[in-house]
Amino acid sequence: MNLIVAALLLLGAPGQARRVAEVQLPSHAAVYQLPHDLTIISVADGSARVLVTDADLVRLRALGYSPIVTIPDYQAWTDSAQFDYRTYAQVCSTMVSLVQAYPLICRLDTIGRSANDSLILAMRVTDNSLTEEAEPEFRVLGPHHGDEKIATEITLSFLQYVLASYDTSTSIHNLVDSTELWVIPIVNVDGFIASDRSNAKGVDLNRDYGYRWSGMGGSPSPFSQPETRFIRQHSMDNNICMEFAYHSASSYVNYLWDNHPADPPDSGSIMALAQQYADSTYGSGTTLLEPINGYGWYEVDGSCQDAGFGLFGNFAYTIETQRPHQSEQAQIDSICVANRRALLGMIRACRQGASGVVRDSLTGAPLFARISVDSPVRWDCYTDHALGDYDHLLQPGTYTLTAHAQGFLPKTVAGVVVPAGGRATADFDLAPDTSGQVYIEEMVWLNNGDSTKVMPTTSIYALGAPDGRYFSLGRKGDVCLSAGRDRTMRNLPGNDITVFDGDSVADGYWLYAANDWTGLWNRIGHASGTASFDLGSAGLDSACYLRIVCDSTGSPSDPRAGLDLDAVSYRSPPAGAVSPFAFRLPPSGSTSVWPNPAYRVLHVTLPADSRDLKIIDIAGRTVKCYPTGGKPTQYTVDTEAAGLAPGVYLAELETATGASRHKFVVTHGSSRQGHASN
Repeated sequence: MNLIVAALLLLGAPGQARRVAEVQLPSHAAVYQLPHDLTIISVADGSARVLVTDADLVRLRALGYSPIVTIPDYQAWTDSAQFDYRTYAQVCSTMVSLVQAYPLICRLDTIGRSANDSLILAMRVTDNSLTEEAEPEFRVLGPHHGDEKIATEITLSFLQYVLASYDTSTSIHNLVDSTELWVIPIVNVDGFIASDRSNAKGVDLNRDYGYRWSGMGGSPSPFSQPETRFIRQHSMDNNICMEFAYHSASSYVNYLWDNHPADPPDSGSIMALAQQYADSTYGSGTTLLEPINGYGWYEVDGSCQDAGFGLFGNFAYTIETQRPHQSEQAQIDSICVANRRALLGMIRACRQGASGVVRDSLTGAPLFARISVDSPVRWDCYTDHALGDYDHLLQPGTYTLTAHAQGFLPKTVAGVVVPAGGRATADFDLAPDTSGQVYIEEMVWLNNGDSTKVMPTTSIYALGAPDGRYFSLGRKGDVCLSAGRDRTMRNLPGNDITVFDGDSVADGYWLYAANDWTGLWNRIGHASGTASFDLGSAGLDSACYLRIVCDSTGSPSDPRAGLDLDAVSYRSPPAGAVSPFAFRLPPSGSTSVWPNPAYRVLHVTLPADSRDLKIIDIAGRTVKCYPTGGKPTQYTVDTEAAGLAPGVYLAELETATGASRHKFVVTHGSSRQGHASN
């Protein structure tokens, strides 16, 4: 609690004085011709509301527009509207009070710290709040724009209602028991404290995410800010199935895409859920929302919802509600109730589709894998890194699914029948790939490329083995790919990496490699079309990430200019007839700690007479203790949640006959300072 109190002293700096202006447009299509770096707040009735400086006003007039200033001092206007909204200190106090009142079904955590070092709080709600379980994960996000404070009220109202209703409502009880809920009441803490749209570094966080990023909103690079990086890491650590991020610029259920006019292959499900959410907000003109396509409203590159779906496969939405001004508590309450009702319906809906587990066929260990829906084609999702489980939202029908894990042979299951109102189960046991050729299955970020062209968005076609389906990066397009979690590309004799061009036109590009997705990037070489590269040419003996940057060859009018990326592979020493991972499940009844070293997850197999599992650091201090209940089981320790920094530890098992200790190493554990949990 002291950390939270200390964080309240960091109040942040107020944003630069700006104005709100209205720009008349000859048609809605003209909104896409406005300067790309202009901050658009909303678009309606043939005009755009924009947030501008005096320099922006001069520029707009020089371009032939006639902006009319409607709010001369935006900061003063937002400051005057905060009387009925909780302060950051009150939000922290509310979260602490809730976890104290309901300790059995919730855990208070931090996902990290803001640019000004304030805590970004998160509440995990489920029946076993301290244990990771194979169940759908559902996330609710408060404001990315710090001045849109009703977003926090909506998330807290939802959280309070769910916790208070757990023991009195059978339906809420069942939802909590079968789902893992995450509530992050404020994403942009510094902006919230300062009542500013941007974060403390002046960046619009909802333009800073790494899917189809283009530099809007002052963002210097994909995932450039600590707040968006922590949301990204939270998405990697938790297999989010569905999420809702709250804003307050209009009255819409904003659905995919924000960056492109083409619909993703899941558009039927996406729009049906958007309509269902909107239908649940009945009551008054204040609460009622209507579905709208994000790009159809106005273009946003690098948004939270596009990254959630494009990179991780979760069904992500942006909810725009009205923003009551001055003292209008009744309207605030009604908006919270309407959105709470809609969210409860969405939690029920997220259980529609297919679910299952992906495992190593030799060891039984859970695998991080990409799940593709091949027939009919739908967007991909991923398994949970710790447990190997997935939940894929699908409408009723019959599907063909394939599991792809780097270093393993893919496996396909056909005839997966999703019933109306229910879900099908499809499990996968994958055999190690002994060929020594590994295909990349994970995209880290994707740049928009040529800002004058809107390129196709089927980026999942760039993943996996070459199959004739490809993704056109566009002139100057830029993509970062991961060698795989817990995996590294090695410099072997000869060429190590192959980039597969999917069509007959050989477009030019550069290939870079690094051991961190933020760089420093080492140039390996330039090529056109399908080509192979040697890591050693850049003086590297290993790398974890690859970056492909298209050059400017190709016609600007060609919608498929730039590399048509079908696949990327790298060589790995042949695994033979064993798993490429350096562990196997122990015999039944024995004790084992694996993998060792542990990157993100540690598995401990316990004997039948075990009593407690303790994690002891190198100084002999007990840093974690887990009661085991005397049952033979496999216990999973999340090194990040346990706060285990990189280093050497002992896993001590107490049994009826004594204690045994097993040394293990954490290579990439908690990077957070002041980790708080309950």
